[in-house]
Amino acid sequence: MGKIEDSIFENFRKAIGEGNLAQAEKAIELAKLLRSKVDFEDFIDFKTSIDSGITNIKSFFEPFPYRYYPAEGTVVIGKSGIFLSQRENKLFYFLSQNETNMKVIRIISSQDVKNHLWYGKKVTNNALKMAIRRIRLRIESDPKKPQMLINLYGKGYLFLGNNLAREEK
Repeated sequence: MGKIEDSIFENFRKAIGEGNLAQAEKAIELAKLLRSKVDFEDFIDFKTSIDSGITNIKSFFEPFPYRYYPAEGTVVIGKSGIFLSQRENKLFYFLSQNETNMKVIRIISSQDVKNHLWYGKKVTNNALKMAIRRIRLRIESDPKKPQMLINLYGKGYLFLGNNLAREEK
């Protein structure tokens, strides 16, 4: 990404981290405007065209399309089928029910995740971190730089996804 896109993304992450959803939505709108200018006005982003490993700005601000089949414990992202363990499936189900999309930003609190996975049991924050780490290892192309399951320090998580299987029914 270029400097402008990096700046917009950092502004978005900072706004979400501070709980300023209005500012985060403005960053999304700016990113959409920039993407439309790039797409429809024949702008060539030389840095992106040279380095194919760079994710374009569109992927940071539009939910990632996936297909989720909870009964089978299967997620399809792109052309990859991912079979989830029972706990991973339970967590992914919860995330898919709380997607952040272009209309609604949903912050999933750490406590909500704990309650869903271990209802009524006391668990450490480390157990939660391990569950999140495991699901990231399964669904993220680069778990060290998550783009689908974003951590909002002190607030919880954002799940940037769009379940296409739900729309097919």
